[in-house]
Formats: sequence, C-alpha cells, structure tokens
Amino acid sequence: MEYKGNLVSVDGYLNMQLAKAKGYVDGALFGHLGEVLIRS
Repeated sequence: MEYKGNLVSVDGYLNMQLAKAKGYVDGALFGHLGEVLIRS
C-alpha cells in the first residue's frame, strides 16, 4: 500500500496530512482519496 499526494502538515508524532491523495497497491492506482490523515 502506498499513498501519494501533497503534504499539508506533519506533527510531532509524525502523523501526516495529505491533500489530493491517491492510493496505490503494487504500483497500480486503486483510487483517488482526496484529503487523508496518515497516523503513525
């Protein structure tokens, strides 16, 4: 699983907010996700 998009913000816990995000599985696009929060 891979996410690509424009980085909006990162906090002290390395949580990332992406805008215009797209999701990829094994290099193949599986969907346009919009704005996402990736928690670490």
